[in-house]
Amino acid sequence: MSIPKFKPAKASEFIHWCKDYRQEHPDAVAILYVRVSNTRQVYEENILNHLKALRNVCRRRNIQVVAEFTENISGRKINLKRTEFIKAIELARKLMRQGKDVFILTTTTDRYLRNEHYYKTNWKVLPTRAEYESFLELADGVPLVTYKRPDLGPRKSRSFATRIGQHFKNNRGGRPKGSKDKKPRKKKTNPKRQRLDKLPNVFAMREKGASWGLIKEVTGVKKGTAQNWIRKGYKHWKKSDGL
Repeated sequence: MSIPKFKPAKASEFIHWCKDYRQEHPDAVAILYVRVSNTRQVYEENILNHLKALRNVCRRRNIQVVAEFTENISGRKINLKRTEFIKAIELARKLMRQGKDVFILTTTTDRYLRNEHYYKTNWKVLPTRAEYESFLELADGVPLVTYKRPDLGPRKSRSFATRIGQHFKNNRGGRPKGSKDKKPRKKKTNPKRQRLDKLPNVFAMREKGASWGLIKEVTGVKKGTAQNWIRKGYKHWKKSDGL
């Protein structure tokens, strides 16, 4: 399957960074929004972990949270099927009509939208300008803000999401101790023990006129090693062991 060519857009042209937006709008209130794309992520509490991260950010920066919205839907869908996002926008518009400064806040840009051709084997693909413009139309003038920089790349966004899960699940990551898939360590061979175990056979076979090749095949001792043993220790071994 061929991947269509396109030019990705710069997210910061459409999405605000929380740090900068907060400085420009010190009295603004936030509506938290988190999106996941499958039920497994819901069961693994990915939504809850992202919400916890956003709550912590708002607490540290004294941002009032007026509502929270979450949904399980693909980020490729930029239409009215994004029911929870639409509800967040409607609430924001209502508060704006009342004179309040309000914005939507999520963790990273990919929580808002994905490229139309995003899938597991094409996860580095980024949204185009047309897709950002369509999403802003859906936002209906409500500022969209992210906790991390909007231009954060796909790899770093994934890494950040993983760290969020590890932090709130108290899981440092990596292979657990004593896991069954851990490769067993190779036992170090003791040259002296190897020599003591195989030396009698090597000497006995050589005494009977066996070739170096046959000795190697039977005992596993290389030709050079066997010759060295014979040269250095044959007489001593013959006297002590009666070969």
